[in-house]
Formats: sequence, C-alpha cells, structure tokens
Amino acid sequence: MDNNENNNLLIHLLQILIGVVGLAIAGILIRFPFPGNLIALLILLALIVGYRYTSGMKAKRKEKEFRDSFLGQMDEKRQNCLDKINVLKKELKHIDGNINEIEARLKSNPQANSIAYKESQKLIEGFNEEKKLRQSKIDFYELAQTKLNQIIKNHQLTEDLKMKREKLEALRENNIDEVADMEGMKTFIDYEKEYIETIDELSLKMLESRSSENAEVLKLELVEMTRELREL
Repeated sequence: MDNNENNNLLIHLLQILIGVVGLAIAGILIRFPFPGNLIALLILLALIVGYRYTSGMKAKRKEKEFRDSFLGQMDEKRQNCLDKINVLKKELKHIDGNINEIEARLKSNPQANSIAYKESQKLIEGFNEEKKLRQSKIDFYELAQTKLNQIIKNHQLTEDLKMKREKLEALRENNIDEVADMEGMKTFIDYEKEYIETIDELSLKMLESRSSENAEVLKLELVEMTRELREL
C-alpha cells in the first residue's frame, strides 16, 4: 500500500471517528436541558463542518493524484486539443461572417469602383487563407485527440491485462501449493494404507496360527506396530 492509499484510508477513518464520537456526544447532551442541548447542536454543526472539510481534502487529493498520473496527463492534453478546436471553430464562424458581409456589400453595390472591388476581393482571399489555415489546425487537433484517445485505451488495456496477469499468477501459485499438499496427503495415505495392511496381515496370521508360541510372537509385533501408529 503506497502513501496515497494510506492517506485516503486515514482520512476515511478520521471521518468515521468524527461521526461516531460526535453523534455519541450529541445524543447524550441533547437529552439535557439548556445549555446541554445547545452544546449538542454545536457539536452536530462541527460534525457537519468536519465531514465536509475531510471530504474536500479527500476529493482534492484524488484530483491531484489523477492529474499527476499518466491518464491524468493524457486527459489534460486531450482536453487541451478540444479547447483549441472549439476556439478555432469560433474563429471560422467569425471569418465566414466577415466574408459574407463583404460579399453582401458587393452584391448590394454592383457599381462599386474597381479599387473597392479589388480590395474586397483581396480581403475575401485573405480571409479564405486564414479559414484554410484554421481548418488545417482543426484537422491536426482532431487527429491528435483521436491518437490520445487510442493511447488512453491502450494504457487502460495494459493495466487491465496486468491485473489479470497478477490474478492468473496467484491462481498458479495456489495450484502449486495445492499440488504440494495433495502430494503430501497421498504420501501419508499410502503410508497409512501400507501400515494398516501390515497390521491386517499380522492379525490374519494370528488367527491362522496353530502354535501358541507363534501367535504370541505375532501379537508382540502387532502391539509394537500399534504403539508406533499412536505416536505418529
């Protein structure tokens, strides 16, 4: 857990502590006559202020963390492209307005002298050049915005794959641990099975033995193996 997560957890715990303590004290004091109920009201107000303050701190910290992150920087550049596009589109409308005004005046005055007519045409050409320039800028910023969107999506995909990879590794490690446990259990069962089979075999021999001496020897072996089994 990094420092940012520790800070967020600390603020969250502080909010809970303020809420619990404040409500407990206010709940007790509000039952008392003046000035107890007034103090309870002040505590509740302080509780509200404290909660809003800590919530504001938490929100500002999250905002700063996002701004400083890779995604935050990419989002800032993307927003910058959008702002530029909006400004350029407004300028295009302003340019179109000037061109329309000049053309309207020429249309309303077909007998305008040649000097005014040539000057009007130069102005229209100049505005059109600026219009083309701004449209080129818009095309650039729109392409940059598209590229930034793709970078953000690729980054999010990479982070998601990283999380999935960590989960997969955790599952694989768990498999290894489980296989080790299963091997240990298998070994234990095999040993116990062999031990029990040996005991059964000795018991059977005791039943089939016709010699009391042989039966006594087998009985001693069986007792010894039973004792060893208890000590496992």
